[in-house]
Amino acid sequence: MKYYIKDDSEFSAIDYSVSEDGIFLKRDGEEYLVDVRKISPGRYTLLVNNQPIRVNAEIKRTLVDLVLNRKSYRLQVFNERQKIEDEIYGDDDHHGGKGNIVAPMPGMVLRVEVEVGQVVELGQPLLVLEAMKMENEIRSNIAGTIQEIAVVAQQAVEKDDLLIHIE
Repeated sequence: MKYYIKDDSEFSAIDYSVSEDGIFLKRDGEEYLVDVRKISPGRYTLLVNNQPIRVNAEIKRTLVDLVLNRKSYRLQVFNERQKIEDEIYGDDDHHGGKGNIVAPMPGMVLRVEVEVGQVVELGQPLLVLEAMKMENEIRSNIAGTIQEIAVVAQQAVEKDDLLIHIE
């Protein structure tokens, strides 16, 4: 399986496989055998090629905040589909400004998964938009409260139409 790490708008590929020996990762021609042990919520010990590393990690959807040796790192980890979506839409193309979620393309709203007044987190699914015979999950670009839902299920929308407003 292949995953992609995005750091400063650059992607690097990671080949990932699991065997009875552990997790095998391959990046830039280098291979790593990794064993992960959870110490407590958000705290792990990794054995990377038999070298121990203590890690604090907070994972929210594709966003990973790590602390290694008192140094912080923020990465995004994508599967193949998420990488393609990020390349097509970018970080902000399907957001009409902070808190305004707009249609990234023409399509049909299949279902709305939130309600006015609901508190949502960054990256939380808001609605599903069908476009080009594919279902596209539209997620929140900020944490906040749903102020307005401008669409209903089975409604056709055009690119850049307002879908949801969050404050």
